[in-house]
Amino acid sequence: MDDRSNGDDVKRTRRRRRSGGSSGRGLTTASSVLQHPAVSRVAPLVMGAAAVLYVVGSAGWIYHSSNTIGELWRGLSKIDTRYIAGPPTREEGPRWIYDQGETSRTLVFNDRGEVESIHCLTRGAASAACAPFLGVGINRTENEVWTALGAPDQQRYYGETKVITYNGLGVEFTLERYTVKGIARVPKRNAGLTAIQWLRTMFP
Repeated sequence: MDDRSNGDDVKRTRRRRRSGGSSGRGLTTASSVLQHPAVSRVAPLVMGAAAVLYVVGSAGWIYHSSNTIGELWRGLSKIDTRYIAGPPTREEGPRWIYDQGETSRTLVFNDRGEVESIHCLTRGAASAACAPFLGVGINRTENEVWTALGAPDQQRYYGETKVITYNGLGVEFTLERYTVKGIARVPKRNAGLTAIQWLRTMFP
């Protein structure tokens, strides 16, 4: 009986050794593969390609966000605007105004009849009333805007209302009592500033 018990112990010990040896060989093989010259040459290329994809994807996201509000975008013609949004609630010269409950969207057309800027303003509490810009939307605080996008290029005051503008990003925020109540897509100004602000939003 003792002999059988001793034999079982020996078998279990051998199995553990084989298992441990296999695991060790696996780690050694993986380490050897990573240290292989071919892998060492390819790794930087893979990392570089991933970085390029990240930058391109981020730039596309920023460009789309800075030119669109919901289903409307800058550069849209009057005819296409009517197809998408229907006739405006009212027209005031180059401005088409769409009122919907407590939310108002104003489209400003240029001399070519294309949308030059889109302004969305809400008097309610619905955070989805106006499409956000890079995650910064209605009911965000002024501090949150500064944290996400940095210091604005312009600050204008109209009584208890404050409008801050990011020229390089082409976006304006209307603040009431330190809270975002309006978001606008406006023409970008200063190409150098655009690059700097885009990079800041890509790599906060």
